[in-house]
Amino acid sequence: AFRLSYRAGRLYETVQVDKTELRVARVQPDGCRQAWSFPAYWARVAVEGEPEGPGRVVLTSHGRSLGIGAFLAPGERESFAAALSEALRRVRSPD
Repeated sequence: AFRLSYRAGRLYETVQVDKTELRVARVQPDGCRQAWSFPAYWARVAVEGEPEGPGRVVLTSHGRSLGIGAFLAPGERESFAAALSEALRRVRSPD
């Protein structure tokens, strides 16, 4: 059980935001990599799940959605979603 738990801990996701795109890359414990991109202007961020239970951050745009951060603690999910929403707001502003 310890080995499986340790192996699952090697899963990670990276999120990048620039003026045109929100990019997400997920690397599985076995090294398999998946990538998604959303137009930064249209991307929306929400938190799904119970406030103190399991959940995830959900990105949506143009009828597509992607759940990320399922391994985060509830408070971390809220904080991450707020920071990501703020980053998207900044890249959308004309300044």
